[in-house]
Amino acid sequence: MRRRQIFAAAFAGALAFPGFQAFAATVKVPKLLAPAGLPDTPIGSISAPVTLIEYSSPTCGHCVEYRIRVAPRIHAEFVTTGKVRSIFRPFVRHNVDLVIFMLGEWQGGTKREEVIASFYRGGMSFDEMKAVITSLETSQNWSERK
Repeated sequence: MRRRQIFAAAFAGALAFPGFQAFAATVKVPKLLAPAGLPDTPIGSISAPVTLIEYSSPTCGHCVEYRIRVAPRIHAEFVTTGKVRSIFRPFVRHNVDLVIFMLGEWQGGTKREEVIASFYRGGMSFDEMKAVITSLETSQNWSERK
């Protein structure tokens, strides 16, 4: 059986289950879509008819493939034209992901995106990583960094 057939059968089975429909009616969509940790940094028009929420991990091969090959095309064709609003949310699968996203958050702003994107492109060089760690070590007050 193909993957789509399995998914379709599972979905149809869930819909047929009497308790599922009652449960689904109680789910509040805004709460379901709210970020669980850090606030979102959406890209694109707030009035876009579609919001794309991407959960991604820099150590997941499929996520890396998407970020390198698909996401730029979606951004160029849909986000910049106002058709889609894009939200990136970190998906932490293990400690390596956690460190990558923490380094990005530590840098803040546009540097945040650069640091995280560097790992999707194949990682940072030793010198780049050393510079980030040095900036962490020389900071006087950790709680003030964003």
